[in-house]
Amino acid sequence: MDISESVNVEALDEEMEPFLVESATLAQKRRSQGRIIFDRFIRNRTAVGAACFLIIMIVFCFVGPESQRDAGPAEPGPSIWH
Repeated sequence: MDISESVNVEALDEEMEPFLVESATLAQKRRSQGRIIFDRFIRNRTAVGAACFLIIMIVFCFVGPESQRDAGPAEPGPSIWH
């Protein structure tokens, strides 16, 4: 006698099918930890504003000196007659 005959495997398969269908739906709703953190960050308007400000400041750190090179000669520095 096989153990599957005594347990009635077919009945267990029928009971498990709804759980398998729900788990496939739940798998689509799962989010990674990074996505959870990103979604929470986006909801915080102050944090998004501060991040934008930092990005703009970093961009100006690299772009600013390039824009000053075309400004022409700088004013002369202090001299002995000043």
